[in-house]
Amino acid sequence: MRLNLNSDEKIVAALAAVNSKALSHTYTLASELRAVARDAEEKLAQLNIPKAMRAGAVVVAESGERLPNKYKYQATTTLVYLERGSSGWFLTSARRSEIWPDQKPHYCLRLTEAQDRAAIDRFRAQYARPTPVQMVSL
Repeated sequence: MRLNLNSDEKIVAALAAVNSKALSHTYTLASELRAVARDAEEKLAQLNIPKAMRAGAVVVAESGERLPNKYKYQATTTLVYLERGSSGWFLTSARRSEIWPDQKPHYCLRLTEAQDRAAIDRFRAQYARPTPVQMVSL
């Protein structure tokens, strides 16, 4: 599956197929996935990864919020994989998941090796590295 996040009808149909009857803690709208993609895009920008290098990043996000301890049972959630293409974000996978009381929903931004190197290089450029100390014999 590779669905453009602007394809509302296809996204809603894919989410409905995954969620079945569950609605309360699940992703049901394309706009919810676009919000996840906007958040991931902001994180890529915070890492100073240029837009031209952002393709290939993947965000794994689970719907819902932390359930209170007094909740007796698990809640059905939706786990989605969104991949950054050259022109935007795409839904590449969706499946049912579960969240238990006092458990946070899963969220992870995965970078390619090139993106990781670029983020580290840009971070290191922000501070001065110490120069090697010359040892002088007395």
